[in-house]
Amino acid sequence: SSLPVHPFMADKQIGLLHIDTEHTYTQAKNEFHAYTPYLAKPSIVILDDLYARDNDVLRFFEELPFDKIHDDELHPGCGWGAVLYE
Repeated sequence: SSLPVHPFMADKQIGLLHIDTEHTYTQAKNEFHAYTPYLAKPSIVILDDLYARDNDVLRFFEELPFDKIHDDELHPGCGWGAVLYE
């Protein structure tokens, strides 16, 4: 888990966030929303292991209202996606 957000992040802007957590819908969603205040606009958010736990992370990835790339060749059998956060 990357929660809670470390106090070190208080004055930081993230250009690339990689979410590779415990692979549940809820955890992916919670981590994304916890780090949203620190994301630069635009920034890239990568979600790894989309197919873990019956596609839990994929379900969250698909709900995100941003331009995205879903490319299984980058992580065969597990799934990989990138979001352009704006």
